[in-house]
Amino acid sequence: MLPLLAEKKGQSPDATSRFGFDFGVWNGAATDEASVGVRSSAGMKGKRFIWNNTEVSLPDEYVPEPITTPDGVKPVLAAIIAAYEPDWGVVTSLKLYTPNHDLRLKQGGYPGWMTWFRGPVLPVDGLGDDATVEPFEGGALITLGQRPMHKDNPEDIARIRDAWLKLREAGYPL
Repeated sequence: MLPLLAEKKGQSPDATSRFGFDFGVWNGAATDEASVGVRSSAGMKGKRFIWNNTEVSLPDEYVPEPITTPDGVKPVLAAIIAAYEPDWGVVTSLKLYTPNHDLRLKQGGYPGWMTWFRGPVLPVDGLGDDATVEPFEGGALITLGQRPMHKDNPEDIARIRDAWLKLREAGYPL
C-alpha cells in the first residue's frame, strides 16, 4: 500500500511522508461492548507516533465464531498484513490495554490476545500452556489462548501484563 501512495504523491516508493496515513473502519455500534473496528497507520514519523501498525478491536462479549477463534482471526490478520505491511499488529479490546499502559514504550507496540511482529520468531518461555508463538506472514504471531480476553477478568489483565514483560525480555519490540 505504501508504494502505491508514494507513487500517487510522485515520491519514490521508499519515501515516507512525515504524516503517513491512517485508515480505519468501524461497525458504528452504539456501545463499546458491541463495537468492532480495524485501524491501520502507515508511514508516520514523529515522537508521538507509532507508525506502521494495525489494531483489530473486538467487542467484549457476544461475538459469534469464527472471529473468536485464532483460526477465524488469522485470515483477517493476514489480509491486513498483506495490504498495509505494518511493523506490528494486535487483536484485542483496547480496554485490556488501559490497565497495563504504563508498560508501553514510545514507538513500541503492545500485546493483546493475538500479537504479530514483523521479523524473526523469538522463543518465549512461560506464556502458558495454551499460548503459541509461531511463524506467520513474515513475522511472529503470539496467541495467548484459544479465546479472546475480557477486560473484566483480572486474570486476563494480569496475563497480558506478564506476557508484555516476557515478550520484551525475549527481544520483541515492546
